Amino acid sequence: MFNRNAHIPLYDRKKMRAILHNVSKRGLQTVYEENSTKYSTVEELRQHIVGVVNWFNLVNPERFGKYKQQLNEIRKDKTLWTT
Repeated sequence: MFNRNAHIPLYDRKKMRAILHNVSKRGLQTVYEENSTKYSTVEELRQHIVGVVNWFNLVNPERFGKYKQQLNEIRKDKTLWTT
């Protein structure tokens, strides 16, 4: 038997939820500084966030649309999204 929908592991969902929360509270630059060993530039972190959120939305837009919505809210606030 197969699942009806594609699956995103809970670990990945929690990790992205935490990243989005931290960016919304402290800004992209601060999150990058805390994770600079994982990402070589702020732009790489930004692309990673956008890519993962788009992947979530592609897999199941009804369930993971909230991640896209949160990302759009963060992008509106230039102080959080720019460096």
